Amino acid sequence: MTADDLGRILRAEYDKAEQRQKAVAVVCFGIKYAQQLKSQSVAAVSACADIGKWAPQISLGVNLAEHVELKKP
Repeated sequence: MTADDLGRILRAEYDKAEQRQKAVAVVCFGIKYAQQLKSQSVAAVSACADIGKWAPQISLGVNLAEHVELKKP
């Protein structure tokens, strides 16, 4: 998966999240796509998503991925 692909997915997740849940959506994205993000520049993915500077929150999700499991909606 390329940075552009991940950026499109991140943008979709970000857009569908409620206003007060944007940060949660970004961290959950990092958890969900941790394996793919390990081979990409998180800053580049954030830039491709065109949502602002969320790289630290994405990295937080990647780091949390080995400790948590997302619930199925």
